[in-house]
Amino acid sequence: QRLERIKALTAALVDPDRQLAVLAALAGLAVPEQQADAEALLGEIRTALRSVGDVDRREYALGKLAEVVAGVGRLDLAEPLARAIAVPDRRAAALCMLARRLDRAGRRDEAMPMLTEAETLAGDTMDPERRARAQRDVVGVLAAVGERERAETLAGQITDPVQQGRALNRLARAELADGHWDRAAALIRQVTDRDVRDRGLADLALRAADDRRLDRAEPLAREIADPGLRVRTLGGITDRMDRR
Repeated sequence: QRLERIKALTAALVDPDRQLAVLAALAGLAVPEQQADAEALLGEIRTALRSVGDVDRREYALGKLAEVVAGVGRLDLAEPLARAIAVPDRRAAALCMLARRLDRAGRRDEAMPMLTEAETLAGDTMDPERRARAQRDVVGVLAAVGERERAETLAGQITDPVQQGRALNRLARAELADGHWDRAAALIRQVTDRDVRDRGLADLALRAADDRRLDRAEPLAREIADPGLRVRTLGGITDRMDRR
């Protein structure tokens, strides 16, 4: 009966409209108190997932399951799920998620090899668009764990201008979190896609306004190329300054 329940939930897992409810149910099923029971149960879920015909949806669902299990604190059970993902960029995403959680838990020695593996997997992804997105995500995690030079080097290898810009914006936000305003602005100015650069400048300008740094906020806003976004950002700066 339990296996039938698992199969029903697994089949529903690939339905985006039902995913949140299903993930909540699987989280409760997948992490019983007994380690042996948990491992057996997750094995049954993985077996049931093999019946999903669409490979990409199946791998996506497996990644989401790993995320749910990690989210309830069972990183030991989440890692085998992540490594069971066959599609390189999907596995890279799952390993990035785990590496970030390991780093937050103070387990950096385990997190860094996992990130190296994720970086390799992202680079091995054949489809150019998916490779660029995977590399963007690795850049974001590298930046978040303090590997800024490595993150910038990888961002420079991304061939898609939009995804490269988003990677640089993520790196800029990490620098900004450490109070490195000039460094964050310099990274955003490297972005070659105008729309992505403009959004990064707008975000940085509004964050400066939140810190009551009009001397930073206004010049950044005036660098925005899109007239409409520039006007909205300047208005947002005024609103933030007036509210404080």
